[in-house]
Amino acid sequence: MPLISKEKAQALKTLGLGYDATQDDIRSAWKRLAFEKHPDRNTGSHDELTAINTAYSELRNEGAYTAPAHQRRPVLRTQTVDISPDAEAICQSVLDKVNADLASGEMSEDTKVGRADHVPCSLRRRGRNLSYIIRTPLEEGSNRVALPTGALEHSRKVTPKVMTFNSTESGMGKVEVPEDIRATLFPGARSVRIHFGQD
Repeated sequence: MPLISKEKAQALKTLGLGYDATQDDIRSAWKRLAFEKHPDRNTGSHDELTAINTAYSELRNEGAYTAPAHQRRPVLRTQTVDISPDAEAICQSVLDKVNADLASGEMSEDTKVGRADHVPCSLRRRGRNLSYIIRTPLEEGSNRVALPTGALEHSRKVTPKVMTFNSTESGMGKVEVPEDIRATLFPGARSVRIHFGQD
């Protein structure tokens, strides 16, 4: 038999529980007995309800009871999802259209940026934090990436958006999407990162 205080032992007895009672057992027994022994019911009295509530308070005060598990904050797990070949093809077609518009002169000179084009292969998500994984490395100078931006929406529709930025280095690297762009393109996201040169 585990070592417990006399008060806790009496409280467990009042609730009709053994020494191995779990937190859920304690709460369930208290709720059931409080209902059965309520003075408004023929089977209960004020003294019995007081004893039940006192026992419950004793167990809770000694740390035998904590809030039910469903009230605790959930543990966030990182989920990695491969971007489908269809979604990759849609992202690539958006980049191809930008390149075609640049070649035909439909886009102005100041938008002719993007020395290297990139398409993500997977997405890591931890709560509202998004990380796009891109196999191709960063290029020194201008880089252009097409990202499916509907990750936090319930729709399965791929909606790629093109982002351009400059890099002072080439190879593996990470880019943090600025807050103003994130709020516009990734509504609901807490952070958005793009990891280059990874598999």
